[in-house]
Amino acid sequence: MALAAGLFLFLRSRAAARRTRQTATRTRTGEPGKALPIGATLRVIFRSPVVPLLMLTFVAANFVATIFLTWTPTFLVEKFGFRLASAGLSGTVFIHLASAASVPLAGLLRDRLTRRFAGGRMLVQGAGLLAGAGFVVIVGQTGDQPRSCSR
Repeated sequence: MALAAGLFLFLRSRAAARRTRQTATRTRTGEPGKALPIGATLRVIFRSPVVPLLMLTFVAANFVATIFLTWTPTFLVEKFGFRLASAGLSGTVFIHLASAASVPLAGLLRDRLTRRFAGGRMLVQGAGLLAGAGFVVIVGQTGDQPRSCSR
């Protein structure tokens, strides 16, 4: 709630500053900015064939994440006998914590590699995909768990 309140105040002050700049620009040019019609907006967005491919990639990645997050608690209940509440927490919190830690680190690595060569971004994404697949295999092959986790 504190984060939401802080963001609300910060974004509200940023929006007020943006409106002030827009008013100053309109005063200088004498012409308000016009919004593009929806058709023109879609043409701008889809002008490059890369945009639909990126959209499809992000949709597919979110499907994978959703499937993994819904499968993991079921896996913990069926294979290790976790209670449903423990499985729900354990099956999702560690995935989110790992994501929260790895995304900024991967972003920094990606930025450094991209400065050195053009394929740096793809290299980091591919390495992350392979590492994630490896962890899924390890989870699937695990045969036991600590006693304190399920009971």
